[in-house]
Amino acid sequence: MKILKKYNIIVLTDHKTHTEVDSFYSIINKMKNHVSCNKLVIASRSYSKNTHFFNNPLKQKLFAIEIKNQIKYEIFKEIYKESTELQLDEYDVIILRIDKPILPDFLIQLETVFKHKIFINSPKGILKTATKEYLTNFTHLTPKVEVCSNTNHILEISKNKEIVIKPLNEDGGKGIARVYKDKAYIGNLQVHLNELTQHISTLIKQDGKVLIMDFLKEVQQGDKRIIVVNGHILGAILRVPPSTNWLCNVKQGARTVKSTVSQDEINIINIINEPLQNEGIVIYGIDTLVDNNGKRVLSEINTSNVGGLIQLESFSNKSILNQAVKYIFEYIHTKSTKG
Repeated sequence: MKILKKYNIIVLTDHKTHTEVDSFYSIINKMKNHVSCNKLVIASRSYSKNTHFFNNPLKQKLFAIEIKNQIKYEIFKEIYKESTELQLDEYDVIILRIDKPILPDFLIQLETVFKHKIFINSPKGILKTATKEYLTNFTHLTPKVEVCSNTNHILEISKNKEIVIKPLNEDGGKGIARVYKDKAYIGNLQVHLNELTQHISTLIKQDGKVLIMDFLKEVQQGDKRIIVVNGHILGAILRVPPSTNWLCNVKQGARTVKSTVSQDEINIINIINEPLQNEGIVIYGIDTLVDNNGKRVLSEINTSNVGGLIQLESFSNKSILNQAVKYIFEYIHTKSTKG
């Protein structure tokens, strides 16, 4: 009988960004109870003793709690007081479940601190793929996109067509704007063109540039989130905006409904999966929108802290979380075997 290797796992997160509907606790509990898990600990960015580590992990101490039973959102802050210093050499796998903003230097240095460890997802891979600029590698799959660092150039483009302006390193619809001639929006709020101009300048100052994308008039058909783990498509949910809104993010008031993955979307995943895997991306989500020809196209790639697993499971007759954990450990086994 083959004996499976058991792994010691560190989960790096930030408990202050969690919510009651966050999939974090459900998936961590599934991982803890998996036959291949020997020990699982959680280290939070918001724990005061970890401040130095999450700013500059080189030669800094890391404090965590070991999960021995079921962990819940309601009790995590209390039991976190019991955290202890970790001996980092004892751990095999590092899982990143951290909301933005994430310091680039932190991600780079993690590769040194946890040399030869298995990452989910790779810090350097996140650094490269979690920015919206990464979409420009797949322009044949997206609406027309480009990156731009000049506010006046963006406004000139908007005189001829309606465009969306996205900050490179934000999620959840934060900072997104839309403009056509003198009609402008920041989020769902219509604003004066001068206010939008200032907003774009602020975004460019923040990241050096922004992504601009053609506005798709069929946005009311919803934004579809598809989740992939180790190359396996888990399923899709559709986020439909209120009739008065154009943003499809749940935090912006969209509702989620059950959906399926189309052949066009499978084709998209077949194209982007290998490049993402080459960057060490194990878990990712893509978002698709209906273009002006009625075809679903790629609008986002999320690799930093993928949401939607709980919602996906609620619409499915399958145990999506169990599937996700199974595919994560299959990846870990493969990486461990290859050394």
